[in-house]
Amino acid sequence: MNSSDFNDEKYDVEIESTIADRLKLIITGNERVLWTGKTESYAKNDRKTIFIVVMLVFMGAVLFHMVKTLLSVPLLALIDIIPLFILLVIFKAFLSQKRCGYAITDRRLIIFHDNTENSVALIRIHDVQVEYGNQNTGTIIIRRVDNPYSRRAAEHFDNFFIQGVADPDEVYRKLSEAIDLARKTNAG
Repeated sequence: MNSSDFNDEKYDVEIESTIADRLKLIITGNERVLWTGKTESYAKNDRKTIFIVVMLVFMGAVLFHMVKTLLSVPLLALIDIIPLFILLVIFKAFLSQKRCGYAITDRRLIIFHDNTENSVALIRIHDVQVEYGNQNTGTIIIRRVDNPYSRRAAEHFDNFFIQGVADPDEVYRKLSEAIDLARKTNAG
């Protein structure tokens, strides 16, 4: 096990604990939690590795150009600091990305991200789809009715995503059942 695996495991435990603590604060009266989950650490590893390699190549090329310029025209090398700084900021922001946590209750879908949470009432969800990823993970795509009175079709819907979750078929089933139940309860 390398150090990044340990950090991912530590963060996985932290996000699960954070989800549980935050759910205690935002769950109302008799609302029941049906499922909680998180973005799996291995779901982003392929993209993360490719991004790191590409960024290191770009930063190496800029640094090489900067050293080459420094030897010939030292003042001109200062201009190369700007793209190197921008690449370092993007690289740092990417590495510090946090994974998301999710919860499905009998009334809403809640998405936790860093220090915020977004929720959508289940009765406002129009449809749900699954896209499969690596290692039995997937993304659940949720289309919420945003503005049913809009004349433009593109403004009718807003998308939410449950990204990189383990066993996406099970999450899809639970969410679909919860939506059907919420619609029946609301209609009756």
